Amino acid sequence: MKKSLLLTASALIASASVANANQDYNGVYVGVSGAQSQGNSKAQLTNDSGLFQHTGRAGVKGGHGGLHVGIQKQFQRTIVGLETGGHIGKATSSKTTTLGTTPYKQSLNRKHGYHVAAKVGYELNSWVPYVKLGYDNSHFQAKTQKDSYAESSKKRHLDGLLVGFGLETQVQKMLLGAEWVHTIYRGQKFNNITSIDRLRDKHSPNIGDFKVKLSYKV
Repeated sequence: MKKSLLLTASALIASASVANANQDYNGVYVGVSGAQSQGNSKAQLTNDSGLFQHTGRAGVKGGHGGLHVGIQKQFQRTIVGLETGGHIGKATSSKTTTLGTTPYKQSLNRKHGYHVAAKVGYELNSWVPYVKLGYDNSHFQAKTQKDSYAESSKKRHLDGLLVGFGLETQVQKMLLGAEWVHTIYRGQKFNNITSIDRLRDKHSPNIGDFKVKLSYKV
């Protein structure tokens, strides 16, 4: 998937040769995106009394597709806008933690979510580099399994701070672009693993998404 996204981004850059300078970026747009996800998640395993705990990090990999809608206003070469959208896919991390001689397998999966972000860009010939800042709320599922015991699973919505930058151009009514967005999610506790162990796991994911975007001005 990562290779296909890079090829698509290269095609978008090549298409800029047919774009005209001084385009009108004002108005509403709707579009679709595809993303490659990569990052890490801090995973903590602790008991209710807090007498022992284990903290480690696991890599996050995956991808998703999304829909978005936005509005932009152009002030000479400066472009400001507001965008919201949703995504669905899979970005997963997993690790095994050993407490004493007992292994605990932990995993975390981001499934879907939505975002709202402000963006500010500056027109340079036919290109508009921009930065984004906003809010993300995504649905995560955490699973923990002790040795050969039954698996414990919980779902939570995590709030996140979204920051990013991107590059886009306009060809007639089409907006073509690519962006990198990094989301820092607020850590949250998920599971009560067993009534005997009284263990809980806490996950604090940080996920970067490389997106290729195609939008249409309505």
